[in-house]
Amino acid sequence: MSKKTTTISTTSTTTHVVETIPTNFTPSRTTFLHESLNNYNISVDSIFVDAILVISSSNAFLYRWMESNEVGGESVDQLKISSDGYNQYGSCSAIYKGHALFFGGQGRLARSIHLLTGCSIIPISGELPIPMSFHSCSVSFDAVYLCGAWEDRRACYIFDDDRIRAIQGTKSGHTLAAMVTYRMYPVIIAGQDVYDEYTNKVEVYGGYEWNYGADLPTNLRFHSAIAIHEKIFVFGGYFYGIKDFVIEYDGYRWRRRSSLVEPRYDHSSVRIGSRIFHVGSSRTNMPIESWDAISDERKDSSSYLYGVKRPFLLPVKFSDFGSCF
Repeated sequence: MSKKTTTISTTSTTTHVVETIPTNFTPSRTTFLHESLNNYNISVDSIFVDAILVISSSNAFLYRWMESNEVGGESVDQLKISSDGYNQYGSCSAIYKGHALFFGGQGRLARSIHLLTGCSIIPISGELPIPMSFHSCSVSFDAVYLCGAWEDRRACYIFDDDRIRAIQGTKSGHTLAAMVTYRMYPVIIAGQDVYDEYTNKVEVYGGYEWNYGADLPTNLRFHSAIAIHEKIFVFGGYFYGIKDFVIEYDGYRWRRRSSLVEPRYDHSSVRIGSRIFHVGSSRTNMPIESWDAISDERKDSSSYLYGVKRPFLLPVKFSDFGSCF
C-alpha cells in the first residue's frame, strides 16, 4: 500500500499529518453515488443497493429489508469487520470521494481518523487537531465539515483531501446534534449548548461564517436528520424524555410532520429512494423502522439489533461483502 504524508494547516501548535487515502482502494460502485452524510447518513438511489451495512461499537451487520413490500423478505446477517480495537461510537463518519471515513471517537482514539476498506476498519496516519467525540459531519463543496465535539462544542474543522483546517466556530454549541447538507451548504441542528443541556438553534455555514436559521420548534439532542431535495427531516431525539418526533423543514419553517412508530434516540437514519430507515437506539433492543417520505407509510420491521447505538449506516450491494462472513 503506497502512502504519503502531507502537512496539515491548523490553528494548533502541533503539526499534524494525514495519510493520503490508499490509491489501491477500490470501493464498490454504490459508495460513489452519494450526496452527503450526517451522523452516519448517506443517500443513494435504491436501484443500486439491496442491503444496509450497519457498523456499531461491537458488531457489524448486513440488513436486507424485503424483495417485496412484505416483512417476510427481511434478513440480518452478522459480519466479521476487523477494527483492531477501534470503537466507532462517538465518532462521526462521512462518505468522501467514495471512501468511508470515521473521524474521532472516545478515549485514546478521539483524535484518530479511520478508513473502511474491505472487511477492515484501519487507521490512517495523523490526528485531528483536538480530541473529538459526539460531533457531527457533513460533506459539502468536496470537503468534510466536522463540528460540535463534546470537547469544544463551537469548534468546526474542514477535512479536504489530506488537509485539516479550522474554520469559524458556530455561534451556539452543538454537541449531540445532527448535521446535513442542504442546498449545498452544511446545516447543524440543535444538540447540547456550551452552558445549557439543550438547544433548538439551527445554523448554516455560508462559506465564511455560521448564521442562525429558523429555530427548531423544540430543544433536542441525540436525534438524526436527513435532507431530501428541498426539505430537511429530523427524527426522534431526547428532551427530558425520549421523543417520537418527525419534524419537517420546507425551506421557510419547521413543523411536526408525523411520528415515529416508537420513540427512539441515539440512533442513525439512512435514506434509500424515498424510504428512510432508522437503526439503533440507547434503548437496548428496538426494531429497525422504515418511513416513506412520500406516502408517509411507517412500519417496524421484524428485525431487532440488540444494543446498537448511533451506528454507521451505508447502503451497499449484499454481494460486495460476501467475503466478510
